Amino acid sequence: MKLILCTSCQDIVRLLIGETRKCHCGCSWGKYMEKTSGRAEIGGDAIPIAMDSNLLGHACWQWRKDNRTSFIPCWTIDPTQEANEVKITDGAKE
Repeated sequence: MKLILCTSCQDIVRLLIGETRKCHCGCSWGKYMEKTSGRAEIGGDAIPIAMDSNLLGHACWQWRKDNRTSFIPCWTIDPTQEANEVKITDGAKE
């Protein structure tokens, strides 16, 4: 799962396929570029963040089962690495 963190308003936004999502203040935006590739395009003040969807699902299951808190690792994505599948764009928000 890819998220963006806006450095201006501190909003965190989940990216969706083909739909440009913006933060609360509108300074950061992003979207998944294609349905199957996992590649994302982000812009503005956005910092790309990754989270393992399976770990999140398990943590939610644990919480529903017995109200147990779980820590879920997440990490910032280095967009200069081609394998990370994030393209930073200076273009206008769509």
